[in-house]
Amino acid sequence: MTKKIKTFFEIFLQGIGLYFSNADKFLQYMFYPVFGRVLGGIIIVYSIIFYNQNLDALIVNYPVLNTQLYKNLILFVVLIPGLIVYLSSLWKYLIAYSSINSMTENLLKSDRVYDFPAHNELVTRRWFKYLCLWFLYGSIMFLTWIPIFWLIGGILLIYFTFVFQIFVFEEQLSPIDCFKKSTVYVQGNFWKLFWLITFAGGLTYCIIPQIIYTFLNVIKVNGFLTSFIAEGIQTSSLYNLNLMLSAINHSPVNPTNIASLIVTLLIYKIVIQMLLPLRTICICLWYKNFCNDNDVVKIADQKFMNRVNQEVKKRKKSRYKD
Repeated sequence: MTKKIKTFFEIFLQGIGLYFSNADKFLQYMFYPVFGRVLGGIIIVYSIIFYNQNLDALIVNYPVLNTQLYKNLILFVVLIPGLIVYLSSLWKYLIAYSSINSMTENLLKSDRVYDFPAHNELVTRRWFKYLCLWFLYGSIMFLTWIPIFWLIGGILLIYFTFVFQIFVFEEQLSPIDCFKKSTVYVQGNFWKLFWLITFAGGLTYCIIPQIIYTFLNVIKVNGFLTSFIAEGIQTSSLYNLNLMLSAINHSPVNPTNIASLIVTLLIYKIVIQMLLPLRTICICLWYKNFCNDNDVVKIADQKFMNRVNQEVKKRKKSRYKD
């Protein structure tokens, strides 16, 4: 039986409701994936500072270490703790892109989020396929960082919106098939999905981060962090930067300017990443809403199978010619 198909705005509002009714659980789930990378980055920076400050004394005591090979090896050993923290939290963050879809399904059934390890296990048991999926998706995301490919990359990302939902709910498909089927699902719904992504992105990338940033600024947290970071930046280290700025008639920068920029970017980055569940819930709700229309799903599945069959025939023909 075909169920009522919701508009993108109804899905957006439902997603907001589901997220904020379980915000404490989602914040708990995202804490290590987000702050773990911040901690890992801090450990890496201070490890490099420690390395630079103590390398000469170490070489004086052990002259045999005065080779590039040993210097690089020592640096690698010093960086290991920070790399472990950073990479483990990064892996957790990548897993969240898919596991939150499973949590959303639970929310729709029971209005509760629980048993995080069970949701993660849906992804980790297929870790190799998931890495392949992320390699392909990451390659498309990389295009969006190159100005001349912004439009193409953005369009492709919309067509590949459902790859993580398909990976979780249609486990029999390969990573490449997840991309192919996503394009089939998006066909005929491109602009509706575009507006859903725009609304969810505007809320989670602009509005909420700006509110959090303003609140932290009012209670002086931003100023405290700026002063703390500025103390660790030497004015002499900005000499070359200020030379380049003076060449383009730009006023010079000081440690406070750099520290303020770092704090702003850090706060925005943390808030945006902590809100990943809200964006994922909205997309998952659209996917589930789409799947409620049995007739549309049958047509989409038939289109997908036709594509697969055509590719199989082409491969057979090419082998026959060879």
